Amino acid sequence: MQRRGRRVCAAVVDGAGHDEAVVRYAQLTPPVITHIGMTMGGLAALTTAGQMAHAYDVPPHASAVYARMEPGRPTAIHWIARFPDA
Repeated sequence: MQRRGRRVCAAVVDGAGHDEAVVRYAQLTPPVITHIGMTMGGLAALTTAGQMAHAYDVPPHASAVYARMEPGRPTAIHWIARFPDA
């Protein structure tokens, strides 16, 4: 979760399985998503998280959700799933 003034951004990443790479990815990506989402928005944040999966020999299977809330503005929610290449 990130907070700047009255704007709050939050992210949750759920990896499939208990493989070391999946666990590491699920721990590393939420702060990246919220930091990027705070300034560039949810699409840029989740695109970056998706690209981070390519840093692994076998890209982890995971889903992520990002939300941004700020009084007086519409709430934004973005979701993405990253599946291993078939």
